[in-house]
Formats: sequence, C-alpha cells, structure tokens
Amino acid sequence: MNIKKLFFLLAISYFSVFYGYINGAVWPLMLIGFSIYFYIIQKKIDNKKHAYWLSFLFGCLIYGSLYYWIVFPILHFTNSISITIIAFISFIMFFGQIPFISIYLASKTGDNKTVLIRSILIWGLIEWLQTTSSLLFPWALIGYGMTQSPIAYYAPYGGVFLVSILTLLISFLLCNIYYKKNIIKHINIVLLILA
Repeated sequence: MNIKKLFFLLAISYFSVFYGYINGAVWPLMLIGFSIYFYIIQKKIDNKKHAYWLSFLFGCLIYGSLYYWIVFPILHFTNSISITIIAFISFIMFFGQIPFISIYLASKTGDNKTVLIRSILIWGLIEWLQTTSSLLFPWALIGYGMTQSPIAYYAPYGGVFLVSILTLLISFLLCNIYYKKNIIKHINIVLLILA
C-alpha cells in the first residue's frame, strides 16, 4: 500500500469515527471508520513499527478532535498561549497512545492472526482503567458515541465498556468481511450483535 493511499484511508477513518461520534444519528460511520482503521493495521501488522506509528497517529487525531475544548480552560487558567499549546499537545500525545498501547500489548502477547481481537479487548480494558483512575478523564469513550445505536442496549450488562468492545468487534468483523474471511459467519455474528 503506497503512502498516499495509506494516509487517504487514515483520513477517511478519522473523519468517519469523529463525525459518527459527535453526531450519534450517523453511528454506522463509527463502525465504518474503525473497520478502515483495522484494515490499515491488518495490512501493516507485519511491520510492527508502521502499525505502532499509525495507531498512535490515529489516536492523536481522534482524541485531539474529541478533547479540543480542553484548550479553553487551560488558556483561561494560565492566560498564556504557549503554555496552553504545550499542555494541549502533551495531553493529546498522552491520550493518543490508547490505540498504540492496545496494538503494542496485543502484538507482544501472541501471534499476528489474533492481534486485533486482543487489541480490542485491551482497548476496552484501557477505557475501564481510564474511568476508574482518578488521574485520567472518563470522557470520549467509544461507547458514548453509540448511544443511538442498537449496540447501546448492551450497556446494562457491561456498561459503556461492553458497548465500546462490541463496536470495535463489529468493525473488526466488517473488516474481515472485506477480506472475504468466513463471510457468512461474520455477517451472522454482526447481525446477532445488532439484533
């Protein structure tokens, strides 16, 4: 995959996830965006450095867009544009590591065939830790963008974390349908989750 196509797909993935998150009525965009993200990572998983870098870039784009508002309280508190810029960049680089950490830990714990499934579970665990820790912010969890979707009905059984994991799982299954891996099985699992 050439670099232009790679960044084009990453941009589509980012805009789909971001717009689907902020406008819950178009929640399928989040599924499409994350499936494109998984497609990119699956293509680059053999070259782990590229997969790590792309997942970190994706995380910085997503969390930078979702946490843009934090600039205003920092600016109001510090009254310094340079401190605000440095604090915001540090903040985004910290939260941008969530997809990177999930891919990194998943790639270190097993073979490449199931790395994305493990990364989905790790991403859900990171979101859980994010909400239970007093040092992190419990905002911008993936499940919050799916409140108008049928997946939101799983929230009473596992909270927003289960909704996040199922969102990523459906996106992964859609990616596998594109790869023509067990198409009927994956379509049935997607329909079962959405039903």
